[in-house]
Amino acid sequence: MSPAPATRLERSVWGAAILCFALASATGVLLRYGFAHGLPFSLVPGDVRHSHSHLMFFGWVTPMLMLFLLRQRGGPRHGWLLFSTFVFALASWWPFLVSGYGMMTIFGRYLPVSMIVSGLNGLAWYAFMAVYRAGGGSRPHSAYGSAATGLLLASSAGVVALAYAGMTGAGPVYISAFAQFFLDLFAEGWFGLGLLAIAYSLRPGLEKSRAARMGLVFVVVGLLLRCTADAFVSLGFTGLTPLTLAGSAFAGMGLLAALVPLWRSQPTAPLSLWHLVYVLMGLKAGVDLLSSQPLAAAFIEGAALRIFFLHAYLLGAITIGLVAAARSLWGSTAFRLPWLLAAAALAMTASLLPLTGLWPVAWRGRWALELAWWLSMLPVAAVAASLLARFAGRRAPPADAESPS
Repeated sequence: MSPAPATRLERSVWGAAILCFALASATGVLLRYGFAHGLPFSLVPGDVRHSHSHLMFFGWVTPMLMLFLLRQRGGPRHGWLLFSTFVFALASWWPFLVSGYGMMTIFGRYLPVSMIVSGLNGLAWYAFMAVYRAGGGSRPHSAYGSAATGLLLASSAGVVALAYAGMTGAGPVYISAFAQFFLDLFAEGWFGLGLLAIAYSLRPGLEKSRAARMGLVFVVVGLLLRCTADAFVSLGFTGLTPLTLAGSAFAGMGLLAALVPLWRSQPTAPLSLWHLVYVLMGLKAGVDLLSSQPLAAAFIEGAALRIFFLHAYLLGAITIGLVAAARSLWGSTAFRLPWLLAAAALAMTASLLPLTGLWPVAWRGRWALELAWWLSMLPVAAVAASLLARFAGRRAPPADAESPS
């Protein structure tokens, strides 16, 4: 598929998403600073982490996937819908920062503001799903796009449960279980399948391959099984643990199968961002397969590797994948210096290794927290450098796109 110049709406949405990414990344820098030196203004690390992750989810990845999937359909882009996601995403940043999933005093009333605003984000998602399913485009729905929106709908049940838990004063165990259900299904279902839908759209006809179709079924079944069983296990139904392990196995096998046609169709030279995206998603699939084994799952949990793998997937595969998609669709001017961002994402992710159980105890020290803080600034710096390069090169002839072929 040949790149085409971005429309005014597409440029605006892309720019707003980049700014949300920068703010969310800066919040992550604040979190790492807090681990090393303590947080100012009585902020709590868990609350800052929620503010960072939710803005990444709501204001960076979600509106871009919506835009790409609507573009893939060939119908209207619905600017009102896309920009409402930014409004609600930014509205969630401050409540999560200062109160997490707790209460805030608003106009003299004690309210679960962060969960209420999360519900408003859910309204934008429902509007998108209705628009996407209603059609109006010149091209049919893709199987991966439909599955991604389906898992977005399923994950929203966690948001509804969270809002109910907040209003009824449910304990932290319930809030944690519902939040984990939502975040896991949202990140791995909506994000993962949404990005794969875009990747497959750049290779017309490839989605109909047997590996692609089987992989999709396995991923959907595996994620629904694992996330649902895991939520019940968190609530005390430990007898469902085998279903959690089985779900991880299905999800890992499905993701590997879905990646095979894409990898095989990608030319070996020149090296592109998509190569890196597929490698990082393959790593995610490998972790899912390992997590299906009780001993391996216990080791990953005990060694505190979850945060490391989460960044490799979200900051690595998903973020770099969105940049690769933008460059493939709109040309390389959509994001200058993409490999600088990729290097920054990998360096920051690597800086988390000394904080895990894989790192020898004798080599640990305060320096690891300092390193994680300093390197967390790299993605923000890479975005700033890209924007400066874009402004500086506006009058230069456009470079080649990040071609999928």
